[in-house]
Amino acid sequence: MDQNTLRCETCGEIFVRKSKYGQAPRWCPECMFKRRRVQRGHAPEAPMDLICADCGEEFRRPGGRGGIPERCAPCKKIRLLKQMSVRLRRRKYGITEAQFVEMLADQGGVCAICGTDNWGVRGPVIDHCHSSGKVRGILCNWCNPALGAFRDRVDLLKSAIEYLEAHHDSDLAASSETVDMPELS
Repeated sequence: MDQNTLRCETCGEIFVRKSKYGQAPRWCPECMFKRRRVQRGHAPEAPMDLICADCGEEFRRPGGRGGIPERCAPCKKIRLLKQMSVRLRRRKYGITEAQFVEMLADQGGVCAICGTDNWGVRGPVIDHCHSSGKVRGILCNWCNPALGAFRDRVDLLKSAIEYLEAHHDSDLAASSETVDMPELS
């Protein structure tokens, strides 16, 4: 064994020393973790693999301080975005959660434009008129930016429709079929 390869005094496992500075550690990282937990008055065995309360998937316990998390990182992010959305709707549009749910029910629980119930990562988005601020409906994460790209101008949308109809390939169905585009160099 060289200077950077050591044997743990507790379990006997061979481990690589992470830092060349300071005193050589006597225990492998896993045994060190258990020792510190006992010193702090905790159970020596802390679960490393946890089950997410939202999606039910197994996830690895993150390092750092704090309690044992209930959710995996993606579910925690989605939950935070939903909480932020509720506050934003109230502040920006003056819509309560009950009003939002009622609007969504009036639309049949789908996007007002494309009719999908797959909202995307951020969930349903409130569409509003940028000049008057009036709420128009609830859209998905694809239709809302599409309207924004056309700057709420009906003439541009009509022009886009004419363009698509003029260049529509008759072999394709007008529904959700896609075509693989060649990569641009």
